[in-house]
Amino acid sequence: MKFDASQLGSISSIASATIAPSNANVDVALISSALTFAGDVKPVALNLKNTTGTVISSDSTFITTAATANGTIVLSGVSIAGGAAKNLTKGGWNLKPGVKYQLDITLKKPIEVNIGDEVWALGNLTYAVDESGNPVYGFAKQLQSIWGCSLVNRGTLVLIAINSCICLMADHITIITRATEWGRKVYIFWQTINGCK
Repeated sequence: MKFDASQLGSISSIASATIAPSNANVDVALISSALTFAGDVKPVALNLKNTTGTVISSDSTFITTAATANGTIVLSGVSIAGGAAKNLTKGGWNLKPGVKYQLDITLKKPIEVNIGDEVWALGNLTYAVDESGNPVYGFAKQLQSIWGCSLVNRGTLVLIAINSCICLMADHITIITRATEWGRKVYIFWQTINGCK
């Protein structure tokens, strides 16, 4: 097993890791090679090579189980960057007899958070600490929106879809919002949003 938390920080500690299910015994019929799994079903401990650092690794291990879609990995007492230790459990692994697996678990930074029953992109929020050490939460730089209208001669072929992007630059985007014909002229209404990154 390889457990990579480098995107979140260094792993301060991990108490143990297990994989389940595993039967205590397996009988092999020499004539047909049929396997019969018997005995108590318990998790098997993974021998961790290290318990701190950004990546935790384990030695290879053996389990004896019939084919299942309910394999479970449990990482117990995991603390990252000095945070409170928690247990991580992931079920639903497909396990088959006679198959060798390399288990790689990578934790990734979230791209959004739920605050007050609202989902926020992390780019919308800021976090700082004031001079007294208290957390200060705020909103990131707001985008500036500019609306406009352009005149196009009636005989000009205009193949622009409403809500289509007509200009995508590194720091702004222009979107067609409406097209209206008045007399012999066609007016294209647009919106430019500045501050995009």
